[in-house]
Amino acid sequence: MVKRYGKIPLRMIKITLSVLALTVMCRPAFGASRILRSIAEINSVFENDISSRTRYPFSITGLVHHATESGNILVDDATSRFYVSTKLLTHPPSPGDIVSIQGSVIGGHFSPLGIISNAVITGKAPLPAPRRMRIGDIDINRDDLTPIITEGTVIEAFCDEQDLGCDFLILKDGNSTLPVDLKSRKSDDVRKYSYARVRVKGLYQRSIRGVRRYSGPHMSAINIEIIDPAPKDPFAVASLEKGRHLSPSTVSSLDRRKISGEVLAVWNTSRLIVREADRRLVNVALQKGLSPPKCGTLVEVVGYPSTDLFRINLTSARWRPHASAAAGQTLADEPRDIRAMA
Repeated sequence: MVKRYGKIPLRMIKITLSVLALTVMCRPAFGASRILRSIAEINSVFENDISSRTRYPFSITGLVHHATESGNILVDDATSRFYVSTKLLTHPPSPGDIVSIQGSVIGGHFSPLGIISNAVITGKAPLPAPRRMRIGDIDINRDDLTPIITEGTVIEAFCDEQDLGCDFLILKDGNSTLPVDLKSRKSDDVRKYSYARVRVKGLYQRSIRGVRRYSGPHMSAINIEIIDPAPKDPFAVASLEKGRHLSPSTVSSLDRRKISGEVLAVWNTSRLIVREADRRLVNVALQKGLSPPKCGTLVEVVGYPSTDLFRINLTSARWRPHASAAAGQTLADEPRDIRAMA
């Protein structure tokens, strides 16, 4: 027999109360009555718990630096910068507007997620010129969401594996590297930049927005210019050093180097071990998208030196058959145990 309270079954009352309790528990809670009045204050609240579901009201005034196609604007209030959504606004602010905005903010995958409920344009101001910086001088915290101009040699040029509409370049300057997102220029043939020196204007970010929150710093390009085209013969470089007293920083600061030898092993479609004539072994990581040679092939390899602390290796590398090897010729007729060759 079902017990009833009035005309409503007791079981239905219990279910309804359970649903209401879950709804209250799952909704983001407002953080008392505290109003956050600067972007620096917003960042400090979420610094140690970026996924916090506590919702805080904010009221700030700042300059709109940038607007995205998805309806977000980048606001700078002189204490810091952050993206905030304008999806509730009929007439969202534009870059160059000085705005007084109110809304609420909670934690997100990448940074605090703010949404504007009210915005008043109080004036106009010229946008600051991008800062010209070397890659090694960029500070991950100070320069987050800052427009910059930087230069580097493109050591990798590839399509993002998870977003096929997005291309990436890896810039190298000295021993510093920086990924560059070319999503706004996806119609370009991205490989034309490989091994060229380029100047990039864009927005520096300490992490890629979205679920890959620990991906590290990168730059979203607004404009890219080739200032030194890729060499016609990328293999026309010095041979890889063999000195004993090279520090890791010295190795990583070297420009392209080449080796010649026999391919002893291939794995993961892009990793090789090459043995030179003096029996030195070099680990090679090919550029993304390149097909590897077959084991036993005599090759020339050009790439950027790196070290695993045991030997000097080549990364972002290309290969070609060695000039002394006939087409299709290999130096091994059957598999061999490479452990005996070390």
